[in-house]
Amino acid sequence: MKYRVNLYLQELRPKVALYTLKFVVFVWGVAFLTMLAIGLWLQSSLTEINTKYDQQLQRSNQLQTELSALTRQLSQRTKSPVLLKKLDELTQTYQDKQYVMAELATLNAHSSKDFASLMQNLAKVHQEDLWLTRIKVNGNDVRFEGGVSYGDVVPQWLTELAKTPFFKGQKFAKTRIQRDENSGLSFVITTSRDDKTDEVQ
Repeated sequence: MKYRVNLYLQELRPKVALYTLKFVVFVWGVAFLTMLAIGLWLQSSLTEINTKYDQQLQRSNQLQTELSALTRQLSQRTKSPVLLKKLDELTQTYQDKQYVMAELATLNAHSSKDFASLMQNLAKVHQEDLWLTRIKVNGNDVRFEGGVSYGDVVPQWLTELAKTPFFKGQKFAKTRIQRDENSGLSFVITTSRDDKTDEVQ
């Protein structure tokens, strides 16, 4: 009678590492470059807003000077229909410029404060099995795109995110998780119901 002995035990078989150090470093590198690109884009936008604000301020000061000069002329002579019309036009233009300046100043302060607060709160809820590839902020609406090692990470991450000051009381309108071509899991989360989550880049 012949006996067969299997000396190739299960524990001796090579194990395939799903997440190697190179893979993790690559993922973190992509995430870092994405965050850096977003930061540079936001900085460029803020610089453009500041430039427009400075231009409007300069124009507003010029209009104020012209308005003051015309006011002095009117006080020293009889009222002229032409000058009165010019004064009305300058006054209206000045008010319009003041309104635009106020809107630009509000947008500037709002954008820099919100984005900085968003990044700080995201850093507090870091998950090793979840990474972001894209962040889009439009006023009060936020859209996240990224990947996860397994699907259960997303609800856990959202629960922790809801505890942060920036997202306290914020409700996420849409969440989608799908498997991509490389057998990985990708997700899209947005706070706006009008956001088209099918448009994943």
